[in-house]
Amino acid sequence: MTKNLTLLILSLLFFQAAKAQRDSVRLYMKNSGQQVAAKEQADYILTVMIPPDSSSGIKVDSIKEYYTNYSPLFTGKAMLYVNNNLVSYKFVGTCTNFYRNGKKSSIVHYKNGQRVGYESEFYPNGRLYAIEKYSNGNRLCMVECHDTTGNTLAVNGNGTWLKYDVNFQQIIEKGQIVDSLEEGEWEGTIVNDTTRFKNNYIKGVMVSSTDSAVNRSINQQIFAAVEREPEFPHGGAYGFNSFLVKYVKFPPEDIKQGISGRVIVTFVVEKDGALTDVKVLRSPSEALGEEAVRVVKLSPPWRPGMQNGQPVRVQYTISFAFDLSK
Repeated sequence: MTKNLTLLILSLLFFQAAKAQRDSVRLYMKNSGQQVAAKEQADYILTVMIPPDSSSGIKVDSIKEYYTNYSPLFTGKAMLYVNNNLVSYKFVGTCTNFYRNGKKSSIVHYKNGQRVGYESEFYPNGRLYAIEKYSNGNRLCMVECHDTTGNTLAVNGNGTWLKYDVNFQQIIEKGQIVDSLEEGEWEGTIVNDTTRFKNNYIKGVMVSSTDSAVNRSINQQIFAAVEREPEFPHGGAYGFNSFLVKYVKFPPEDIKQGISGRVIVTFVVEKDGALTDVKVLRSPSEALGEEAVRVVKLSPPWRPGMQNGQPVRVQYTISFAFDLSK
C-alpha cells in the first residue's frame, strides 16, 4: 500500500497516550484513515515510536504499520506536530511498503511530507517492476521497467512500459516511452474485462483514444498551462486590453455609491477559440462583476491554445481595474 497521503491527522487521545507511555502508541486503523476500537474492525495496525520530549515539532523515531496478522505493511520516519487538539505527522526520508507475503511493494523517498527523487516498485514475487523519478513540477517520470521474470524493458527513460492494475493481476496498458514520457500508440485493456482499446500519446499527453469514454474525457480536459497560450486575435494581450477599454461601462449605481476596485474573471478558451464558462472570481460589487462578464462575452473567438501541435481547452484569468478617478 503506497502512501499517497503524506500528512495524517490523529486525535488528541494519540498525543496524550504518547506522553503517558513515552515510547510507542498502537492504533487500529481503517484504510480511510479512521481510527477504530478493535483489531477485528481494522484494516491495519499503526505503531508510532515517540521520544520522551513531547513538545511541538519533535521528530518521530519511526512509524510502523502492520497487517492484522502482524506482518509488516509500512516502515518509515516522520515529523510530529501538535496543534490545539490535533496531532499530525509528515513522512521524511526513506519509507518502505510491503505486500502481505512479506516482500517489498515499494520504496519511496520523502522531504517535508512530499515525495522526491527516485521511487521503486516491485512485483509481488519480489522482482523489481519499475523505477520512476519526480522531476521539476513534481511530475512522476518513467525511468526503468522490467517484466515479472526480471527482463529489462525500458532503461534511462526509453523503451517499453507496462501499466498494471493495483493488484498486478492484469496489464491494463502497454506502449513505448521516449525521454520518460508516453509516446505513440499504446494498447490497453479495461480492468476485469477483455475489451481492448488504443490510446495515442504525444510527449506524455493522451490526445486520442478508441475508448469512447476516454475520448470524451480528453475532449473535456482543461489545461492551466500550455506550450502556446491562447491569444486575442487582434493584437494579442494589448489588443484585448483595448477591446475591454472600448466596451466596458462603469455601472451608474456603483458610481453613485463610490464603489470601485478590481474584478477578477475566469473563462475557458475552447478548441475553436470561443470563450465559455465565464465566471467572476472576485468583485467589489455584483454590478461590477456582471459588467466584466458582459464585456468578456462580447469578445470575438480567440486563437486557441496549443499543446503538442493540437488545439486544447485552456483556463484563462483576467483582471479588470474599475477606477473612479479615471
